[in-house]
Amino acid sequence: ASASASASEKIELTPAERGARLATAFMFPWEKRALSGEGSPLTKFEKAYWVVFVGAMVFLGIKLVWQKIHPNANDDEDKEEQARREAEKKERAMHVLMGNSAISGEDDPFEGLSPEEIDAYVKSSTKHSLPPEMYGLLPKLQEEDEFEGLSPDEINDLLEKKKEEA
Repeated sequence: ASASASASEKIELTPAERGARLATAFMFPWEKRALSGEGSPLTKFEKAYWVVFVGAMVFLGIKLVWQKIHPNANDDEDKEEQARREAEKKERAMHVLMGNSAISGEDDPFEGLSPEEIDAYVKSSTKHSLPPEMYGLLPKLQEEDEFEGLSPDEINDLLEKKKEEA
């Protein structure tokens, strides 16, 4: 009976002991050793963990400092991208105005805009006051440049052949 009584005493934990047991469940092995009073050195795995952890913290610190020192490092690229997107929007606005499809294989610059917003953008960027019903009466834009990639001599030869054929 005394053995079962002593076993029940060991199982009964004070609130502080229960809290300590709960806290140590989330500790690393070297933290548990430090709290228990063992002063054994770190194992190779524990040293590797700290090397990786310190390396990650140094990397993040350098990255943060770099961004503080050079806040506009990506602004040139962002400005170029915005200018390219704006030029693409204007080109597509002209396509819409001429009655052509404004959607190509790339991203749709009008994505997320309502038809009214697209129409307002087309009017503002092409400086016209035509109603949408009149767009079809405008001349179509030529899809491809027949002289693209040709030297001036080749262009002259091609024009000569067209004159002869006509």
